[in-house]
Parts: sequence; C-alpha cells; structure tokens
Amino acid sequence: MKSVFDYRELVRKSKEWLSDTSKDWMCNRPRRDLHHFLESAYPSGCGKAIGRILDLAVWGARNGCLMVAREDCGGWEELKRFFEYRVWVLRTQLRAVDLAKGKRPTADPTLAPFHLLGMALTFREPSVVRWLGEAILNSRTGQLLGYWIDVYLPFRLYICELHSRLTSVGTVSECFGPYKGIFSNWESSVALSVEIAKIADYHITRIDTGRDDEYGEFNFNPHDIFPTEILALYRVREKLGLETPLVQHPLLDTPFAQVPETIRYDPDPLVTEAMSLVEKLLPEAVSKP
Repeated sequence: MKSVFDYRELVRKSKEWLSDTSKDWMCNRPRRDLHHFLESAYPSGCGKAIGRILDLAVWGARNGCLMVAREDCGGWEELKRFFEYRVWVLRTQLRAVDLAKGKRPTADPTLAPFHLLGMALTFREPSVVRWLGEAILNSRTGQLLGYWIDVYLPFRLYICELHSRLTSVGTVSECFGPYKGIFSNWESSVALSVEIAKIADYHITRIDTGRDDEYGEFNFNPHDIFPTEILALYRVREKLGLETPLVQHPLLDTPFAQVPETIRYDPDPLVTEAMSLVEKLLPEAVSKP
C-alpha cells in the first residue's frame, strides 16, 4: 500500500477550526461557566463543570497540534494538558459510577480510555498506565466502561496487549487484526519494521473511513495526527529493554513523533479549583435523583 498522508492538511483544518467563534464556544464560554460554578457551588452544576473541562481539553488539543506543527514546544504542554484533563474526567466518571451503586452502570463507552492508555504509555505516566489499564481490564466482566474489548475494533485489543506485555498480566486475546504481525514478530527487528509500517498505513486509512455512518479509530483530533499507538509500542519495548527499529513513514516523519522526554505545564488555577469542587460535591451530586 502506498501511504498518502500530509500532516500539514490536518494542521490546516485545526487552524481553520481555531476561529474566534470556536474560541468563544470552546474556551471563553467554558471559563465563564466554571467561574459561575465556583461562585454557586451547587452539586447540580458538577455535570456541566465536567463538560466544560472537556471543552477546554478539546480546545487545548487543537491549539497544541497547531503549535507542535510549528515546532513550538508549548504545543506539547497543551497536548499534555489535554491528556490530564481527559484522564481526570474519566476518573471522575468512574467514581460517579461507583458512588451510584448500580444506578449508573457505565462511565465512558467510547474509544477515549484506549487512546488515553496509549497516551499514558507515550508520555511515560506509569501511575496512569497502572490505573487505567486495570480499569479497562476490569470492564471485561462489569462493563464499567460500557463495553468489552471486541474484535470489531482490534485497536482496543492492541492497546491492552501493549499494557499486558509491560505489566505481565497475561495476553488478553489473539484477535489483533491488522496489529497481529506486531506481536507475532515481537522478537524480530527486521520483520517488526515491516509491521510497524503496516499499522502506520492502517492508521492513515482509519482517519477518515469515507462513510458517514462509520468513524475510524483515528478520526478525531489529536489522535488523527498524533500516532500514540505506535509511539506507545516504542515506549513499551524500551521499558522492556528491547530494541525497536526506526521506521521511515509519512505518519512518523512529522514533529508529532518527536515527543519530549518530559513535559510540564503551569496548571490553570480556574480549572484546578473547579476540579477540586467537583470532587468535593460529587457524592451529593450523584445521590440526586
């Protein structure tokens, strides 16, 4: 397969999306609502506050992608902020399920937890890797996240297998679809380079499936342009002391494949305070009919 991928086109779309209208809706409005939530401090406002923090995460991801493309290191801070906001939201959703004691059976039935696990591996966040990997695997029986990992989207199985190889919890499945060659050639550097190129090709085909009724695993920003599932593979093998071949591929020959060793950013006091208030009010909010 000949790979056709121009990350600049995806960056251009993000730049168009970052209009004054989008900024007012996805950045200014959420901040106004979070200020109001802090002033009112009502449990009923927790749901909206969580949603507004998600909006800020989306805005940060788009802005971060544009900055990384310009080779501005501040872009990685924005992407890390997106990651941490999304992880916080998922933790909060899972806690709400727990507090509801069966009245709220699921948290997030989307692909977000799997993408976040891939990002946690990529960003070298071991505590998030342990917690999120366990939460995902526990959903096999309790469906805490609203699904079980299935063969329909082998991406789920692939990310779980990376986690399993890192933590030695055992293989989750043998149905890896396009990712099968990664694990069957785990010990062969030469063969692995071919398989990495194949899953990079697969990533590109799943950015836009071309069907209105089907979304690809990598159809949404930043997962379209940020190949975390491949970078996570490199991180896992590095942690296991295994060499992994560098692969020339359009998806990997971009600034988005050059992740800094460590990424820090200054916390937003407004969001930090809103998160603390949500955590404080959540039990009462969940108990409301």
